[in-house]
Amino acid sequence: MKSDRVKDGEPYYHQISHGFSVADEDEINTLLNYSGQRRLFEGAVFRIARTECVSKSLTEVEAICERLGVGASVTMFMADPNPAKHRCDDHDTANRIAESMFSAASLGKVELIVDTFIDLDRGHNVRNGVIDRLCNPRPAMFVVQNLIAILNSEWEVSGPLSYGNFDNGRWVCANQPERSLVLIAANAPKRRFELSIKDCQQKIGGVGQVLNLVSGKIEPISIITSDTGIVLESKESTSGPLLILSQRAWN
Repeated sequence: MKSDRVKDGEPYYHQISHGFSVADEDEINTLLNYSGQRRLFEGAVFRIARTECVSKSLTEVEAICERLGVGASVTMFMADPNPAKHRCDDHDTANRIAESMFSAASLGKVELIVDTFIDLDRGHNVRNGVIDRLCNPRPAMFVVQNLIAILNSEWEVSGPLSYGNFDNGRWVCANQPERSLVLIAANAPKRRFELSIKDCQQKIGGVGQVLNLVSGKIEPISIITSDTGIVLESKESTSGPLLILSQRAWN
């Protein structure tokens, strides 16, 4: 019996679970090797629930693909697993989409699908998409626009990911040979961000720039390295998904 199936005595939700979870690696391997038909499979479909850490889940899916020698299509659900709960916080949605896109861009075997595009699309779970029911863009739409633009420029992201939490937010760092790009998903306005990033101090530092992925506005930011990570200080308090562009990477 699959570990995520509803058992006696637990709440039952009338929903279909589409895709494997990261706990299903053995089952995927069994299917790939069934009757020697492995050559017929290009990859597997995974799912990431709204309640899961998206960077951690995408990294684990990438590792599974490496071990099994296949690709992956990953659907990240914006709806809550519990249909009685709504997910209508535009700020939280923008942060989550930014983290998922940034993380997936650095991974070579993962194709990311974000569900949903428009509010109330295909399902009774109440959640916000990147456009509302009148097709007006929500903040997450500008995140998609700005992040695609920057990652298709000279700031294309690749390399291993590190990630973690800070006071009232999350960070994701993509380490590359000459530089590191840092995404910040802040849940509340702050001027100072203390991040426990320990593997990119030599590639980021000095005076850099911070790109607000919702507004598209670029501002200078002070970057201070320490033994425990980096400290970022901006002139004004800001929140939401932010991308740190280090001046050191341009030298």
